[in-house]
Amino acid sequence: MLRAAIETDAATIADMASSEFILSPRPGEVLELFQRQDGQDHAMASMLRIPAAGAAIQPLDGQRPRIASDGNALTVTVGAPIVKHAAGVGGAVAIAVPLDLGLIRRRLAEHARSATLVGLGAPLTLVNTVVGGPTLAVPVPLDADLKTGEVALTVTTPPPAVRSELRLARFGCWGLAGAMLMLFTVSLLRRGKPE
Repeated sequence: MLRAAIETDAATIADMASSEFILSPRPGEVLELFQRQDGQDHAMASMLRIPAAGAAIQPLDGQRPRIASDGNALTVTVGAPIVKHAAGVGGAVAIAVPLDLGLIRRRLAEHARSATLVGLGAPLTLVNTVVGGPTLAVPVPLDADLKTGEVALTVTTPPPAVRSELRLARFGCWGLAGAMLMLFTVSLLRRGKPE
């Protein structure tokens, strides 16, 4: 069906999509069909997007998946070429799927005061309870197919918790200092009294 569609025009593809297409993305996903244009650069032209109001997908370079941030969400885009009936590539189909970051955000919030993912487009804030403070950049290893550059998680961590033994020792020192202050005060008062 895709092979037949890719060799027609946008109106025919739209008609096929409304009556015969069996491809239907899930909520939040965007599916786009591209046709290879004749010419020196063999550019890809968008012929169909489902849903029509979905965000446009940039054609992929080959079959490499792409992960990108728009500052609000992470989206993974995968695609495949469509071979014409005769020979050669006539176009491509791509689908963009948003990643659910809810669990990652909750886990990071347990350990970090702020966390931002950088290197996949616009910086993506995952946790933002406190602004400022010392930050640490943690490299994020990605599969070679996804990696387009350095990806890191910039994290601000809470101050280390005082261990209970140290807390007891600190309170003990304050108590000892208070008791010594009282003894010193009593000794000063006794010295000041005439005999």
